[in-house]
Amino acid sequence: MPKMTVVDLNQRSDEWLNWRSLGVTATDIPVILGLSPYKTVWQLWAEKTGRINPPDLSGNPNIQRGIALEDEARKVAENRYGEILLPVCGECARWDVLRASFDGIDSHNQPYEFKAPSKAVWEDLEANGVASPTFKLYEAQVQAQLTVAGTHVGRLIFYREDGSDQDFEIRLTPERENQILEAAKQFWEQVQTKTPPELDPDRDWYIPESGTEKFKWEAYARCLAQPAASHQETEGRTEGLGKRPEGRPAGYDGSDGCVPTCGYRRCQSYAV
Repeated sequence: MPKMTVVDLNQRSDEWLNWRSLGVTATDIPVILGLSPYKTVWQLWAEKTGRINPPDLSGNPNIQRGIALEDEARKVAENRYGEILLPVCGECARWDVLRASFDGIDSHNQPYEFKAPSKAVWEDLEANGVASPTFKLYEAQVQAQLTVAGTHVGRLIFYREDGSDQDFEIRLTPERENQILEAAKQFWEQVQTKTPPELDPDRDWYIPESGTEKFKWEAYARCLAQPAASHQETEGRTEGLGKRPEGRPAGYDGSDGCVPTCGYRRCQSYAV
């Protein structure tokens, strides 16, 4: 397999973040393949096209724990396998839009990925091993890293503060490599042409593009965001809500789905 192009970047720097935004990363691949419980393909597409901002994960305790333990986990792997592991960035030789940031890569271009899971995830991995959804999620990430690195074997290591770990060998078949490249290229074409992927009806939300629906959506959003001028004004707006208006039948509870606000009538069941 052709070897990757190494890119001289400091991980987590602004330059690195910009570089990641200009392509499909190994971290994106589980999302594109539909394996991520955290993000849908549409949400990833919306981030790449600037429609929504990526979530700020800097305060996530799992992320913080992973960063704090990465050096320690790398040293454990270096001692175990007798290798010096370098945290580098690279672009795939077959298609340079596909890129990866490696926790460590050895002298044979084999990637090592380190994770610091929560207690619940750790226990699930212990109980279910390669059948665990978490394993399958990160297996796809490492397989994408292997595609970038131009090798067929890597390691996925889950590490804990007490020094215990679960160490998995990850392999990449030619069929899986082609699947990753084809899915990544299809997704990137959607990004470049601004063609949205299919929405997941259970996990995605609606953002109107133009016309009447966009005007209505923005009006509702402004109303929801506008604070009451005063407590008295708020009481004035809501006075009578829940009471039976004149002409309504007995038993009416005021829940006709709409309340007057900001000059518009806001439908309480309208999901935006």
